[in-house]
Amino acid sequence: MILLDEPTTGVDPVSRRDFWRILYELAAEGVAILTSTAYLDEAERCHRVLLLHQGKVLFCDTPVISRPGLGKACYRLPRRNRGCCAASLMGGGNFESYAHR
Repeated sequence: MILLDEPTTGVDPVSRRDFWRILYELAAEGVAILTSTAYLDEAERCHRVLLLHQGKVLFCDTPVISRPGLGKACYRLPRRNRGCCAASLMGGGNFESYAHR
């Protein structure tokens, strides 16, 4: 078993792809891999996805189910002015914050 905590944060896209190729090879050999990531495209490469917020499970399913399974549109907010953007989204339509479930 391999445990990885955001192993590709700050890594260039080419190296990220190479890293995931290696992980696929290890998984094909029967190695169990548990990883955390902030990248949705990486989460979609996994067999199972678990979404946590403040230690509570918000969602657990296959990546194919995960986006539609959330039931709402997903938005990525810029670090700068994140509070302002979130307030605009929450006040401007039918939006739900997954962080406050």
